[in-house]
Amino acid sequence: LFDGAANPGAIDPFVRFDGAGDDVVVSVDRDGGGDDFGFIVMATLTDPTGVSTAQAAVDSGTLVVA
Repeated sequence: LFDGAANPGAIDPFVRFDGAGDDVVVSVDRDGGGDDFGFIVMATLTDPTGVSTAQAAVDSGTLVVA
């Protein structure tokens, strides 16, 4: 998805978690803030526990960047 461009230590330009009530909407920008693409919604996490930001999910191993 990221073509090797995502840095697990700085995932925010590529993945965004937005609160929506008790849920979290996961959006992805495949070029990480470049001019060619923007964020698109990929999933909604229903009432997740302990997941609030994309970087926190990477740091905890919940979201794996490869």
